This record gives sequence, structure tokens and C-alpha cells, in this order.
Amino acid sequence: MTSDQFASLLRELRKREIIFQDSTGLILLASFGERITEHYSFYAAFASEEEYSIIDGNQTLGSMPITRPLSADSYLIFAGRRWQIVSVEAEDKVVQVKPAAGGTVPKFNDTMGTDTHDRVREEIRNILRSTLPVPFLHPEGKELLERARTNYKHMELDRKWIPQNGNEVQIVPWCGDIIKDTVALLRQARGKRTVFDGGLSIPVKDASVESVREILLEIADAPTIDPRQLASTVSNRSCEKWDGLLPDELLSASFASAKLDVEGVQNLLKIRLMSERH
Repeated sequence: MTSDQFASLLRELRKREIIFQDSTGLILLASFGERITEHYSFYAAFASEEEYSIIDGNQTLGSMPITRPLSADSYLIFAGRRWQIVSVEAEDKVVQVKPAAGGTVPKFNDTMGTDTHDRVREEIRNILRSTLPVPFLHPEGKELLERARTNYKHMELDRKWIPQNGNEVQIVPWCGDIIKDTVALLRQARGKRTVFDGGLSIPVKDASVESVREILLEIADAPTIDPRQLASTVSNRSCEKWDGLLPDELLSASFASAKLDVEGVQNLLKIRLMSERH
């Protein structure tokens, strides 16, 4: 944090009547700040996970915790279906959606409340590549693993990371959700609608491998990409306990620092795209 950012934070807290400065220059709690610090929740180190209501028109479909980036015209996986996001009301914790064309998806993809680490996805790939048995699995688990390994081999995912599946292309970067979400936001910044979910891949509807690869090449070779500007396109940037008190510019900087990795994306894409040439 720079001194200018810190000054911006103090000005925002003063505007919200959290703090004030007396005639001697001492910074003290203002009226609203006193109410916050007197409440028992002030002493909890972490924010409780808040759920968003998912609403289609006047019908509430349900709710789910969401910490992944959302913005209008992107897609959301919920209750085994793909939905197009109409709007995100971050303060009221409401996501307005409408049905998106294109079949159903597995219900276990509703994992918008957690970030999966790079190492976890790497180990998933190692398990799918392997033929070794996993002894602690029960019979149904062994069957599911065998099917997954068969599909991995059938789709040639050991060498293909942008496979075509009907009219849909899957980007399978084998990385954690921070890099995966950053790829999705960078695509969206170029006018390409994107699905945000907790799955292994980034599905791209009505596309070809060539068109998807072209966009990824653009992202990999882009000279300067400001992650703060990218973060400003996300509606639900409040992730930590007191994010709701940050000025907008600082909130974008904080989100970019915690949830985006533009440099990591560009390095990953260069490696993946270069490996295709050999």
C-alpha cells in the first residue's frame, strides 16, 4: 500500500463517519465507527461467508456462497444449469439471471465459494494420467475414477488443452481458480462471454479451437494489462471482512492483489501455446 492509497482510505473512512480528526490532529472514532467497534462481530477475525440469492425474474432459485468474480453477461453454473447473469447487486447480495442456452452441467460444479489451488489441479491431472489403483476408494469411487481416466485418454488431454466438444470449446489450463478466473476475465474484456464456475475447464460456447486460441495468443502477447482495471469490471469485489468500507479504486487494487494473477496467466499461456508448436 502506498501513502496515497492510505490517505485515500482515511478520507473514505471519514466520509463514512467511521473516523474523524480533532483540532490537535488526533484521529478518533466517529459515531458510526463507535457503533461498529461496540458490536461483538467487530472482534471476529474473519467475515462469515455470505450467500447470494440467485433470482430469475421474480423467482428465487436458491442461494449460494460466491467469492468468484461475476459481471453482467457472463455465465454462472447453478443447480445443474448454465445461467446468463443479467446483473449483480453486491450490496444486496443478489444475482439476477436468465436461462442460458446449452444443456445441463453436473450439479457438483456449484463450487463458487472456494478457490482451488494450482497444486490441487496438478495432482488431479497426475491421478488421471496414472494407471495406479487408489486403494482407499469404495467400488463406486473406483468406477468413477476409471471413467475419468478413460475420458482423459479419449480426449487426449495429456497433449490437448483446448479440445473441441461439439459446438463448445473447453479451455483446460490445469491451474488453480485464481489464474483460471483471470483468463476468463481477460477473455471477457475482449468481448467474449465467459462461464465462471469451480470446474476444471473454461467452457466457451459456439466457438472453434482456432478462434479461442487466437484470443489466448492476444492475451499472452499483450504488452501491458493493468489488473486493477480488470478488477474494476467485477461486481462482487468485496471478499474480506471490511472490504465494504474501501473506496472503489482501493477495492479494485485489493481484489486484483488477492484474486487475480495477470503475469501468471501470461506465463502459463506462453508455455502452453509454445508446447503446441513442438
